[in-house]
Amino acid sequence: MGVTINKDLSWNTHIENGIKKCNIFLNLLSRIKVFLSFQNRKRFYNASFLSHFDCCCFIWDNCTSVMEDKFVKLQKRAARAILNVDFTVPSETMFTQLIWMRFPVQIVSHKAIQMHKTVCGDALDYLKNDFVFTSEIHSRLLRSSSNFQLYTPRANTELFRNSFIFSGTSIWSSIPEYIKTAPSVKHFKSLYLRWYKQSFEN
Repeated sequence: MGVTINKDLSWNTHIENGIKKCNIFLNLLSRIKVFLSFQNRKRFYNASFLSHFDCCCFIWDNCTSVMEDKFVKLQKRAARAILNVDFTVPSETMFTQLIWMRFPVQIVSHKAIQMHKTVCGDALDYLKNDFVFTSEIHSRLLRSSSNFQLYTPRANTELFRNSFIFSGTSIWSSIPEYIKTAPSVKHFKSLYLRWYKQSFEN
């Protein structure tokens, strides 16, 4: 699976390993970028970096802010290499040009997509069974409820607060109904990213 869990049930080792691998690829990209077109630099990034950024990220994203910052710095370095620009160019300018989301925002997006798969029946049973619909809690469907609304569990421990069950339910609850009911994952992703950009980046 490519996931490393240490004896403390911390993801620090997994994240450090991913950062080391990304640094190797980044150093290579910095050396060969003059021989690659802009499109091929992006392909190199997608093939070499995103596998480490995205692999099970909706599970191990409860990392420390220090670890999170390391990933964002890697993104910035990769963006400069792809665009072949110096340190005077702001990161937001680079991310906009590349149509990238910062790593923390990217994880939220991955979680939202996974939640759509889970709620709409495309996920495995062991994952779907971890979530409870509001309609299953109440004897009758409340006016404020819908077939797509999930019950938000109480987080009594820090461990559970950092779990995908808790954060995934919270993210799903914040998404408008017209996006939740998208007929496909592709349609959901398109609607969600458009809504997120309009709501949180403007």
